[in-house]
Amino acid sequence: MRGTPCYMAPELFSEGATHSTASDLWAVGCVLYECSMGRPPFLNSSLNQLIHEILNNEPQPITGGAFGTMS
Repeated sequence: MRGTPCYMAPELFSEGATHSTASDLWAVGCVLYECSMGRPPFLNSSLNQLIHEILNNEPQPITGGAFGTMS
């Protein structure tokens, strides 16, 4: 496994997964989310819990600020 876990696409946590354009776009989305919210979409001090959150949860919606509510 290579990459910074909080920016890794869910499929990269599977055995034998490889990076792709889709996983790169996921990482860009995480960076844009962090720019808007001030934190990555998923953040946890436990690697196992972080992986569980990425695989099973939706990120908190982006709200407030100059952007209002974004989809």
